[in-house]
Amino acid sequence: MPSGGWDDDLYRGEVGAEAETGFGRYIPHILLSAILIFFILFVSWAYVAGLDEVTRGEAKIIPSS
Repeated sequence: MPSGGWDDDLYRGEVGAEAETGFGRYIPHILLSAILIFFILFVSWAYVAGLDEVTRGEAKIIPSS
């Protein structure tokens, strides 16, 4: 093992084998795609949906002292 570093072959054999070769390597892509699709759908819905009521009012700031 090199001094001061990880032995990549041992680490990859124990932990990273599934993440590099199997379904695990696609999870970040699927998650990022799902988040992106959610935001696109949300913005599309917000653009199309109408507001029921818009309320405006006048206000006056009253200092506390």
